[in-house]
Amino acid sequence: MDTDKKTSVLAPLNINDLHADILLSIKKETGARIFGCTCPVIPPEIPAAFNILLLKIPEFILVSQSMKETYSSIFDAVILPDCSGICSQNPFPSLESFRFGFPGGWGEDASVAIHNTFEMMLSALCGINIKDIDIEELKKRTAVYETLRRTVRGICAAKNEKPGIISSMEISSVFETALILPPGEALKLLVPVLEWLRSEKSMPSENKLNAMLYGGRIFPASLAYKIESLGINVAEDDSCAGRRCFDLSTNPESDYLFYELLDSYSYRPLTPCLRLQEERNELLYKLLRNHGIETVIFIEDSGCGLSSAHIDYLRIRMMRDGIDPLVITPVNCSEKISGYREVF
Repeated sequence: MDTDKKTSVLAPLNINDLHADILLSIKKETGARIFGCTCPVIPPEIPAAFNILLLKIPEFILVSQSMKETYSSIFDAVILPDCSGICSQNPFPSLESFRFGFPGGWGEDASVAIHNTFEMMLSALCGINIKDIDIEELKKRTAVYETLRRTVRGICAAKNEKPGIISSMEISSVFETALILPPGEALKLLVPVLEWLRSEKSMPSENKLNAMLYGGRIFPASLAYKIESLGINVAEDDSCAGRRCFDLSTNPESDYLFYELLDSYSYRPLTPCLRLQEERNELLYKLLRNHGIETVIFIEDSGCGLSSAHIDYLRIRMMRDGIDPLVITPVNCSEKISGYREVF
C-alpha cells in the first residue's frame, strides 16, 4: 500500500481549524442560511432548494465552549429531533431552534406528515412557503447530494472489498466530513479518497467475520478500531451519524422529485429514539442476511439513553435469523470479542 498517498488523501479531512472559515466564506458568497442539526436524519435537499444548508454540528464544537461561542454567529438556527435523548438539547441556547417530529410507519401517510413538518419549519424559521419550492433548483441541489452519497458508499464498499486498507477510525472521518460540510465542498475532499482506494490492490488478510455495529449517535471510532483489531470486519454501522445517512438513492432528474424524496425518507430506519424497534427491524435488521452480515455488535450506551428494550428486541430477532448478536460495553469489549472469535 502506498502509505504516502494514503496520508495525502486522508490528512485534508482534518478540517477543524478551517471549518468556520469555510462556512463563513460560503455564507458571504452565496447568501445561504446555515441550519445546524444534532442528528442528521432530516432530508437536506429540500431546504437546500431554498438556499438553506442543513449541516451536522461537528463533534469538535460540541465538546468546546469557546467553539460554541464562535459558531453561534455562523449557524442561523438549530434543528433538533423531537425525542427525549441528548440530541434533543440545543447546544446553542441563544439560537432559535425547531423540533422536527418524525411519524411512525412509512409510505404515503408518513410522507404527508414529513411534508407538513417541513412546512411548519420553513414558515417558523424563515417565513418561507414550501409551495414556492423551485423544482429545477431542487433537482440541481439533489444531484450534488446524490453524488456525495454515492461517493461515501463507494468508499465503504472499497473498505469491505479490501480489508485493512482503511480503518473504522478513518471511515468515521469520512462520515463526519460528508455531514459537516456543504456537499460540493465535501466532494472536493472525498473524491480523492475514493480514487485512491480504487487504485490500491487488495491487502492480504485473514478471513474476518462481517459485523454491523449498533450504537448511539456515533459509535466510538476507537472502539470500532479495537473490534477490527480483534479479527472482525466492521462492514456496516447503525449509528445516527454513520453509514445509514448515505443509504438513500434518488433520481435527480425526475419531475416528481419532491414527492419521491418525501416518500424515500419515510422508509429510512432512522434511530432508536425516533422509531419503534419493530419498525427498525422491518426496515433494516431483517435485511442484514442479504448483505452478508454475520453478527451484530450492540453497545450499551447509557450516555445516549439507548433503551435496553430495543437491544433485547433486536438481539432476539437476530438469533432467529441466524445472525449472532453480541452485547458489549467499552470495558468488556476485548473479552467478549476474543471469546466469540475463539469459536471460529
